Amino acid sequence: MTQTGRPLGGLPLLERPMGRRAFLRSCIVGAAALVGTASLAGCSGIEGFLEPPAVSQASYRVGIDCAHPAYEMLVDPSVDRSLPLENRDYNVSGFDAFFLSRVSEGLGCRPRMVDVDHADLADYLKRGYIDVAVSSVFNGSRDTGITFSDPYAAVDLAVVCRADSRFAGATSLEALEGARMAARSDTDLDRAISQVPGAVHVPPYGSRTYPCLKVVSGEIDATVVDRRGFEQCAGVFPELVVAPIPPAQCPRADEGSLRIAVRHDDTAFLDSLNRVIAGITDEDASQMWRDAKEVSPRTLLEV
Repeated sequence: MTQTGRPLGGLPLLERPMGRRAFLRSCIVGAAALVGTASLAGCSGIEGFLEPPAVSQASYRVGIDCAHPAYEMLVDPSVDRSLPLENRDYNVSGFDAFFLSRVSEGLGCRPRMVDVDHADLADYLKRGYIDVAVSSVFNGSRDTGITFSDPYAAVDLAVVCRADSRFAGATSLEALEGARMAARSDTDLDRAISQVPGAVHVPPYGSRTYPCLKVVSGEIDATVVDRRGFEQCAGVFPELVVAPIPPAQCPRADEGSLRIAVRHDDTAFLDSLNRVIAGITDEDASQMWRDAKEVSPRTLLEV
């Protein structure tokens, strides 16, 4: 089956002459051969006819929202180990990009990255335009047409504000009374603002908006972030600080962990994906966070 044309939002589709199920079966075969080894690195991949007439390594298309430092960041193509985006002139880097690279090694497949707003990820996934969806804010969908992998990262929320703000010393959610707060629309981050008593929940921001920049500019007083993601890219927003509210008292996310989304009927592929995820150690993940922190100063916020 070859997919061509221009689906939702004008995203160009590349030809993929391999049928979807045949493609997924090839990933499963590759994963079965690789999972259980001492390391996820060092694989030759699976041969597949992806761009005729050349024979290349089997690949799968990954939808990723590139506007969430330090999980997903747009970067210049010169950034080491960043992954090219098929629909942008930039690359993607960050924790999720490093994680997907390791998962892809375990599956024996090459990731083909597509920048998709989180609001469109479910549709792109169900329509077959992407094979998996990854985003630090796309982990609580109740859409029955998709399902999720086992968790691969914990979610711990925090509140950030300007260092010179009257809210910078807040030690409780109640101390944020009167703060103008917002986050990206239709995300756990924006929904969590409802847990802040007395906060002024202004309309959420749409796609490709960085709420932290809105805090820097003074448009809003504070926003909710993933604590670890923000800490790894704090240098990108030197004007901001994490309010010293004890973690146990901070807003809670609908979902306590991040997961990779696949189509509901791709159960065999999901099983292989989960086996690979299980083989990634805590030390592996810690190194990915260190790498993400090193890359974060090169994230492109104004493109």
